[in-house]
This record gives sequence, structure tokens and C-alpha cells, in this order.
Amino acid sequence: MRVKENRRILVADDNLAVRIMLEDILSEAGYDIVCAEDGEQAFRRLDGEKFDLVILDLLMPQKSGFEILEWLKDRGSKPMVLVLTGIFRNPKEIDRLKQLGAKGYIYKSAPVEEILYRVNRSLFPLQHDTRKYPRVPVNIGIEFRINSKWQQAYTSTLSGGGLFIRTINPPKTGTPINVKFRLPEAENLVEAGGMVVWSNEYNPDSRKTSLPGMGVRFDEIGESEKKEIGVYIRKKLEKDFTW
Repeated sequence: MRVKENRRILVADDNLAVRIMLEDILSEAGYDIVCAEDGEQAFRRLDGEKFDLVILDLLMPQKSGFEILEWLKDRGSKPMVLVLTGIFRNPKEIDRLKQLGAKGYIYKSAPVEEILYRVNRSLFPLQHDTRKYPRVPVNIGIEFRINSKWQQAYTSTLSGGGLFIRTINPPKTGTPINVKFRLPEAENLVEAGGMVVWSNEYNPDSRKTSLPGMGVRFDEIGESEKKEIGVYIRKKLEKDFTW
């Protein structure tokens, strides 16, 4: 998704590599990005400028992410906040972040598609809520067959109507395909037949947000498999994105 409506995002993190990575990904997706390299700089930015979203590291010099959240809450300021973390995920910390008004989190180790998913869903919730099939980022091993040849790859996103498979050699749109995969913590394989509805070929010069692979639509899938996918997606939406 490349945004058509400009949204302004503050990325606050003391790690230069993380700031560069997020600025590259989100700028390429069409967002207006401003960076802060410590808590004091983030505080000054937020005190004098308007942002639609703040991506906030919890552990920064000068002022921590917790201090910034407390200040925003006391001020009654309205920018949405996604916590950027590689550490905090225990229930006690999540409860504290909820009380301070954070909307959700992004792991620093998250793949590009998950970062974009969480940011897009925060800023454009209606576009996600009106999908026929809710979509979630998920990285699981998958086998797919084109003609008689089975190949292995990984998924990127999943919905009740299909999925995205990461591969540097995707087939052409309209190619019939069979897939089989196992959802996390599930015992049974999900098997489905379908069609490639779009594909991105690998190009080293392409945008970072244009992942090589193919979008697959499910055309033949059992009711039990559809139900299992639906339950998994609902649980993931409840647990992983919003508090």
C-alpha cells in the first residue's frame, strides 16, 4: 500500500540504523518522516509540531519513551503512538503502556511487511476494516506446487481468501497453484488450490517495500481449513496488533 494522503510520522530512536531503516521504508511508502535521535529531541519536536503518528523507542537517553508517553497523556495530546521495542512484551509492561495511551507496538526486528502493516492499519483503519477478508502479517514455511513441481518458501501475509508467498521467481498471473502449510501451534496441514493473482519479480533496484513474490487466491479450500485460518487471524488481530 502506497499512501495517497500525506501523513506525518515522528520516528524517535537513538539507534541510527533503526532510524535510517524506518525512514527509508516509510518514506518510500509515501509518508512524511521526521526523526529524533533522543528523548529530548523527540520532546521538542512534539511540543512544537503536529504529527499523525509517533513511533517511539522506550529506551532513549535524555528522556525515555515512558516519560514521553506520560507527558503526552498529561498534556492530552492526540497523536497515536506505536512503541518501538526489542525488549518489552511482558504483561506488566503492556498494562503500563496501555495506561499511558500507546496504541500498539512494532518490534525492531520485524520484517518490512509487518512494519508497514502496523503503520498502515493505525493511520488508515477503515481501509483494513472494510476488506472482505482481514489480512495479517505471518511468517511461516509453505510448500507450493506449480504443474508437478513442489517448492518451499515462506509466507508474508495471510487472509481467509489467500496469502502472499515470498519467492524471487514468481510465476505469471493466472497460473494455477496448490499450497500446503501449517499454522503456528496447529496440528493439521492446511491444503488449498488456487491461482496466482499478482506477482512481483525480484529486482535489486526495486523499492524496499516491493517484495518479490506472488499473491495467491484460494479457490479450493475445505470448510475446516477456512475456519482454522479465520480463528487464527482473529486471535492474532486481538493479541498482536491492538491492546
